[in-house]
Amino acid sequence: MRKVDELFERYGESHRNGTNEAIHWVCVPLITWSVLAALWAVSPALAYVGIALATAFYAWLSVQIAVGMLAVFALMVFPLTLLGSNALAVAAVVFVLAWVGQFIGHAVEIGR
Repeated sequence: MRKVDELFERYGESHRNGTNEAIHWVCVPLITWSVLAALWAVSPALAYVGIALATAFYAWLSVQIAVGMLAVFALMVFPLTLLGSNALAVAAVVFVLAWVGQFIGHAVEIGR
């Protein structure tokens, strides 16, 4: 079995509730974006290093996923170019709210 298939299988075992899955579809990208935004606030170059490392990991799993994630990262970078000095503050708020959502999703999953 391919590495990516194993990861998706394990993920699927612990995410069988539709509400929890929907929350994850929103919150996981927001957490990713907020980490990227925090890196961007330190230095855009650091954010690009993070993107390169994440893309290398995705390529190790699946080249197709890596290509898709590059497109997602490009979409994530665009608003960072508009936030300017507010990037870190916005990243912090988004990070906290998205993790609250994750914990709600986990509670929903446990209660199923």
